[in-house]
Amino acid sequence: MKLIGPQLRDNHTTLEPDHTATELAVRRGHTPPTGPISLANGNARLDTSWETATGNGTYPGFALVGLVSYKTMERSVNNSFQYLTDTNTDTDTDTDTDTDTDTDTDTDTDTDTDTDTDTDTDTDTATTTASKPSYQISSKVVTAFVSNPATDHLAQPVILTFKHLQVRAESAEMNYTCVFWSEGRVQEAGGAWSRRGCTKVTSNATHTVCSCTHLSSFAVLMALYPVKVHTHTHTHTNTHTLGDVKIMLLTLCCQLS
Repeated sequence: MKLIGPQLRDNHTTLEPDHTATELAVRRGHTPPTGPISLANGNARLDTSWETATGNGTYPGFALVGLVSYKTMERSVNNSFQYLTDTNTDTDTDTDTDTDTDTDTDTDTDTDTDTDTDTDTDTDTATTTASKPSYQISSKVVTAFVSNPATDHLAQPVILTFKHLQVRAESAEMNYTCVFWSEGRVQEAGGAWSRRGCTKVTSNATHTVCSCTHLSSFAVLMALYPVKVHTHTHTHTNTHTLGDVKIMLLTLCCQLS
């Protein structure tokens, strides 16, 4: 960062090679700059301050803020969700069993009695959301950086606004979540997505606003809750005496004759 800042001629620079789109802002002077600073492209917006860019260390004579948007990276990192947890669990396991027993007894001179039980089962279904969601990336991946090297715990959070890859409003089956790429959790696997330090401020069908207390690479995920089907079983039991069977047989014989 110390090498890039002094070489930038303009206060604002846009770079767009094949795979990235980069916005850079630099301020030079004898005293550290102050006030808000925003950078944006077609996929994301960064809102922070020059105080965050300079930090509390030695001021080198300039401050730099950068936002990099990766054009296709969401395809290669649309995984590594194993460390994400979700607290919105649904433990509904409702099963309703309704038993209706109808007993009709007819007494014949023949005292032999037999019982025939006919059980009909009706199955209704109801749907709720299952407890464990699956995830997929719903925005471009971006990296936010400043000339201040100490960005693990920012005094003021940065605000990142993401444009969704597809227009879709939140529902009972889906919500948006803000994440960053954490290389420290699973270095042997190259990293994983994490929510730590990132909070969703607001969201609609087209954009999600995130607040983050550190700088890294960020994205918005869709948490997808699969629909779980509950079965409601209704059991109807009919009990017939031997007399009922005789009457039915007699009726059948009369019809055949």
